[in-house]
Amino acid sequence: MIQRLKKLAPQPLKQLIYKLLKLKVFCSVYYRDAKRFLSHSSMVSHRGRKENLRSLIAIDYHRLEKGLALPNPKPAFGVAIVDRLVDLLTDYLSRHGPDWTIKDAVLSLNAYFERYGEDAKLLKARERFEIILGEAYPDGINQKVDAISFLSKEDHQKTLDFDFASFYHSRHSIREFSNEPVCDDLIRASIQLAMRAPSVCNRQPWKVYSLSKPEKISKLCQIQGGSRGFADQISRLLVVAVDLSEFYMVGERNECWVDGGIFLQSLLVCLHANGLGACPLNWCVSTAVDEEARSLLGADPGHNIIALIAVGSLKDHIKFARSERRPLDDVLIKVE
Repeated sequence: MIQRLKKLAPQPLKQLIYKLLKLKVFCSVYYRDAKRFLSHSSMVSHRGRKENLRSLIAIDYHRLEKGLALPNPKPAFGVAIVDRLVDLLTDYLSRHGPDWTIKDAVLSLNAYFERYGEDAKLLKARERFEIILGEAYPDGINQKVDAISFLSKEDHQKTLDFDFASFYHSRHSIREFSNEPVCDDLIRASIQLAMRAPSVCNRQPWKVYSLSKPEKISKLCQIQGGSRGFADQISRLLVVAVDLSEFYMVGERNECWVDGGIFLQSLLVCLHANGLGACPLNWCVSTAVDEEARSLLGADPGHNIIALIAVGSLKDHIKFARSERRPLDDVLIKVE
């Protein structure tokens, strides 16, 4: 019956129906993305959640760090930020106790109060901070640790004393691996190094799911569909995701893709630097496919999947697609 109706229906009607069906899918996907962002971000206050509270703390203490790093910061700048950060830290301590979140923020506040703590506008906040300091560092804080670091131009130039262009050109998407298993220490080292990537307000919202069991790797590769012909050679599959709880306003609705993309490229370069072959696998999938993968991973509902990375040990002779790049003038747009 359906086939007969398709034959009888005029072409303009068919095109209209197809457009409406595509619009329905489009709307359902964006509705689902919006619902996830609202449910897991801090846009509608979720300060009872550890992750959301942590992101708000990171935003404010990084504001102080940035202010202290300016050429000529104003005396006692950001009083409102300091008051709010002390409130947030007090709340966090009462709910979750001291951990790395508290200690990072405390170091920034301590550096701030060392410079401006005698200002009358900051006396009450400083008194409250002393209580937090005692809980976060009961044995005392290392006074050598500051929120601001310094590097001479000469030392900076020494870090550039290698052929970076050759190194960067030597990274390729590898789809052919040896049978040698991937060392877990190299994966950990690569992720640790990739975490030097910049992120909005230094919130570092990244999550990496690491799969090593062949059956799970095979299943996820089938779901993704972009590794045909080499999926059976993948000894480690990394799933790069971003935690939506790190974002707090509608203007950050797309920030997960920005921060996630920066981290993805950093991780690819770090895997290459550690002697591993890697190939990014895009995550341009339907809602149903995304949910199937999330179920397989046991992924947190607030984690947005950015991409997959197939990882393996290199063969003695490496084959890869040449993948020439566009002319620079097609990319660079000069604004006068």
